[in-house]
Amino acid sequence: MKLQMTQHGKTVTIETERDDLTSFEMVEQLRCLMLAQDYHPDLVSEAMPDEEEIDKIISDGIKELDNRSDCPEDRGIL
Repeated sequence: MKLQMTQHGKTVTIETERDDLTSFEMVEQLRCLMLAQDYHPDLVSEAMPDEEEIDKIISDGIKELDNRSDCPEDRGIL
C-alpha cells in the first residue's frame, strides 16, 4: 500500500508491503504522515490517539468516575 500526502510543497510517502492493514494500523500510518508533515505531536495525539493513549483515556475516565461515586456506602456514610 502506498500513502502519500502533499502539503505546502512537501510530499511525504509511506509504502507498506501489505495491503490489508487493520483500521488501527491505517490510523497509525496516517499519524506518521501528519508527523512527517510537521504537525505538532500533541495535536496529532489529541485528534488521533493511538491504542496506548486510548487505554490511558479510558483508565483515567474510570478513575474519575470512581472518585465521583454517588453511592453512600462508597463514601463510608452508612
